[in-house]
Amino acid sequence: MAALPLTRHAFHGDWNYVLHPALVGVSPAEEHVLGVAWEQATLSDPTLTGMSQHDLNVLTASLAALHEAQPGAGMGRPPRLPFPEQVLATVLHLRLGLPAEPLAVLICRP
Repeated sequence: MAALPLTRHAFHGDWNYVLHPALVGVSPAEEHVLGVAWEQATLSDPTLTGMSQHDLNVLTASLAALHEAQPGAGMGRPPRLPFPEQVLATVLHLRLGLPAEPLAVLICRP
């Protein structure tokens, strides 16, 4: 278990953890330094999102315009992810049924 690329949860980490994909061509020491964040281009691949890159860009731009038009936009705590990555995370969640934590591991920068 110690050699597996996983992150233990705060609550019962022996039972609750996220197993991360191995990074090809990267030593375990480099993997620890680099973290497990993937490139957005890889995650926005049409095979994963179910839409072309152009369609994803149009969706993101349309939603950004609607988001900015909402009263109080930009108020409150700043988001942890930029808006395009929020849209990508939502698309991946809806299409693949991925829970929030694995998505955060894939998208968030170390």
